[in-house]
Amino acid sequence: HISLTATVRAVLTTGHAIFLSALTTIIGFSVLRWPSLVPIEPMRTVGTTLVLGIAITFVMSMVLVPALVQLLRYRKTRSKAFDKMWEFIGEIPVKSTVIVLLVTLSLTLYGASILEEELGKGISGASDEVPPGLESYETLREYSDVFDGGQTNMFIVDATQRGAQNGTAPIRDLPILDAIDIMQIEKIDQVANTTTISLVTILKSIHVDVVIGDLELYDESLWEILHDECWDESTNPLRPDCWAYSATSKEYMVNVSFDTLSPEVRSML
Repeated sequence: HISLTATVRAVLTTGHAIFLSALTTIIGFSVLRWPSLVPIEPMRTVGTTLVLGIAITFVMSMVLVPALVQLLRYRKTRSKAFDKMWEFIGEIPVKSTVIVLLVTLSLTLYGASILEEELGKGISGASDEVPPGLESYETLREYSDVFDGGQTNMFIVDATQRGAQNGTAPIRDLPILDAIDIMQIEKIDQVANTTTISLVTILKSIHVDVVIGDLELYDESLWEILHDECWDESTNPLRPDCWAYSATSKEYMVNVSFDTLSPEVRSML
């Protein structure tokens, strides 16, 4: 009877504090489910996991802990040593308020400086970013070194929010392709032992060679032609060398190049 009374009293008093603490934490982590803040769906699953985990932890605290207390016949025993220790700990923030605030502020600023430094680092994929002793990573590293192979990863470029512009699909629009090219050259390809392939790589590999008689009109890759200044001068009467560009468009050339690829190749781009 005494144990039951104590359990009910704890739930009615401390239980309120535990509930409010769990509720505020759930609200805080629930923002990870907002698509506007976390556009990547796999990352939003982290928010779902945290919210469900905290909710289940609260339920287990209110149901399982009293059951364990009753089962194990737990009784609180007083200890002068522990009482003095907790009394000393409780006096620290009261008697040394300024020191506690200064230490907390110093640790916060130090953590912010480390965070800024870490966020400024680029993608490296180096071994120092992998947990030590990870057997699967060591196997892949050995495979890459011995057989000149590696592990395939994928970056998904989603341009749907940009919407259709210039009369073509968002992912096929030239500004998006230029952004992909910059990401490949300036970011990913700078990582040691890393190569990339995308639709831009296909456009760069397509060679256009047009010869009429003894006159060579084009001897460039399709990617270079797409960035030729003649597209803006195709109607200029003073630029006869650019008149041929008025017969088509950059968007049409990208669509033809993409649509002629096999479904297997397109699935990898």
